[in-house]
Amino acid sequence: MQVPFDTKPFVGPSGRTLGYADLGLIAELESIGTIGWSEEEIVFHKGFRSHVYVQMRNELSRHPATLARVASCIKEKVERLPFTLGPQKCLIGIPTADTQLAQAVAMLSHFEHTLHVRQSTEPLICFKSMRSVLKGHGKDKQWVGPADIKRYSYIGIENVVSTAAGMIEHLNQMWKEGYPIRVMHHVVFADWELGGIKNLDAAMIKHVHTLYVVRDMVAALVYLGIWPKERYEDVAERLQAAA
Repeated sequence: MQVPFDTKPFVGPSGRTLGYADLGLIAELESIGTIGWSEEEIVFHKGFRSHVYVQMRNELSRHPATLARVASCIKEKVERLPFTLGPQKCLIGIPTADTQLAQAVAMLSHFEHTLHVRQSTEPLICFKSMRSVLKGHGKDKQWVGPADIKRYSYIGIENVVSTAAGMIEHLNQMWKEGYPIRVMHHVVFADWELGGIKNLDAAMIKHVHTLYVVRDMVAALVYLGIWPKERYEDVAERLQAAA
């Protein structure tokens, strides 16, 4: 759906304001199936059930233009984050969906510098890949590989957080390989508000930056006339019951 140019900013249920670019991105994500509605309930970690889903792996990889727009959104946030250790920002996506996000952000950084789209004295943003399963053969048998904190300020990338159990598990593997997970910043594209941010905080992962919350995205789809109001009411009721 093409969002009309005269669309006014929308204040979501969380209190966050979504501007024209935000609303356009949310509508586009719905159009490719990243944000969707299932007639059958989907069971989340720890038993939460929802008809709404947010999935960003194959949907974005099949739509590279939308992937680039999501990456641009993340990149803007990454560029505003302070350096924590080394002089170059290096992204690490939580496997497996977020590796492509980290790579897409790094490629956009490269293109903008090469084409002189932006004038910046900062080094290019780069990325490292993390395995979802350790290899039992070959030379590289680590999750990410050795950390180089003198050269890099590492930043974790996660697409969607519910309880953050998977994210915390992968961050702990990174910590074993020398990554300063409690010093690093972490960017989360969408938060389900199911305790994930609190769980990260309890694990001393303090520097977490959420770009969107799911109920705001659903409410925005209703505001744009793409989804019926009943869908927001359903997900809001379920989230309130789970709180």
